[in-house]
Amino acid sequence: MIATSGTQSVSQAYQQSLVAASLYVDYIFLDTDERRKMAQNPHEYLIEQLQFTGDESVGSSSNKIKLNFNHPCKELIWVVQPDANVDYCSSLDAGGILYKTLGAQPFNYTDAIDALPPAVHAFGGPAETNGANGFIAANGLFQMPGAGDVPMTATSAASADWSGDGANYQGFANQAGGNPTGSFVSDAGTFVLAETALDMHCWGENPVVTAKLQLNGQDRFSEREGSYFDVVQNFQHHTRSADTGINVYSFALRPEEHQPSGSCNFSRIDNAVLQLVLSAGTVAGTATAKVRVYAVNYNVLRVMSGMAGVAYSN
Repeated sequence: MIATSGTQSVSQAYQQSLVAASLYVDYIFLDTDERRKMAQNPHEYLIEQLQFTGDESVGSSSNKIKLNFNHPCKELIWVVQPDANVDYCSSLDAGGILYKTLGAQPFNYTDAIDALPPAVHAFGGPAETNGANGFIAANGLFQMPGAGDVPMTATSAASADWSGDGANYQGFANQAGGNPTGSFVSDAGTFVLAETALDMHCWGENPVVTAKLQLNGQDRFSEREGSYFDVVQNFQHHTRSADTGINVYSFALRPEEHQPSGSCNFSRIDNAVLQLVLSAGTVAGTATAKVRVYAVNYNVLRVMSGMAGVAYSN
């Protein structure tokens, strides 16, 4: 928390830079004969690659996402993330929902913001959840905690309607001898990941209501509910379930194993489309979301005469 008497600039609050990095390497030392064999003979290794062609912005419930992938792919993974989940700067508006939940949620892939359950008394008891001074509303979200960048005067110190909802909230200020001066307390420069700060409750569901994959105009499968991709597919082909909203479709029986057990060669497919129907909470009104589709493919790494490269390029 910081105190401010003017407008707090937070345009850089969500931007972080890499300060330092370290690389740890395990070396294997070979004897003379083995070194000669490795240097003079060609080698081929089966490897896996991750393909991602960028996110696509959507604003309607029905969408067709063109898949521009290559090589034999063993599975597709996609998420649909409402922009409101990660738009941190807009959370400074006292009416914004992120303002009430302690910050952006960049790993929330559901159609609703994670927030406190209604019965939480995490800050000292019922006084904080009831009455004019309470800052946890009946719906479990935070009341406006008073991050107003406006000067405080003696007449405004007792109470203030920061939220604009007609209710007064206790003022916070720099106080000296009972005469508040300076400014309200502002959390405008504070960035806290909600999932690491409190045990937030997940109110959202999978943004994908239904999905269907078409390859060269042919349905790979009939249209299926979103729960098939973030629940059933994980149960059938993976050793654990992913978070709500992380959707998977596997062409392999056991995609987690290095030994191939199935794939789809996207290099031989001219037109691949993922049809998605999104929930009302994801694209309600003017709300937008980002669709990200990933593919895990096989390739061959060739090593020859001190040079290395993949056997199949895009």
